[in-house]
Amino acid sequence: MRVFISGGVSRPGVELVARFLPVSWGMDAVLLSLDSQGAAGDAAQYLAIALAISLAYLAFSQLLLRRVEYRIRVIGDLGRF
Repeated sequence: MRVFISGGVSRPGVELVARFLPVSWGMDAVLLSLDSQGAAGDAAQYLAIALAISLAYLAFSQLLLRRVEYRIRVIGDLGRF
């Protein structure tokens, strides 16, 4: 997995964080599709991983939104989240 940072400087631990971002997986899929030696199956696998991470973030966001909405509508207090 390649990490794309402006300036080309990669700090230790950045690649670990990048594994949790769907953009990194999507960029790897794009690079594999542009590479003449890359297989279509590998690019599709990276895209599937990016989609799975995105869906997990969406589900987590929806859960948090429902929790906040419940506290505002039912309890009427957002003091301690």
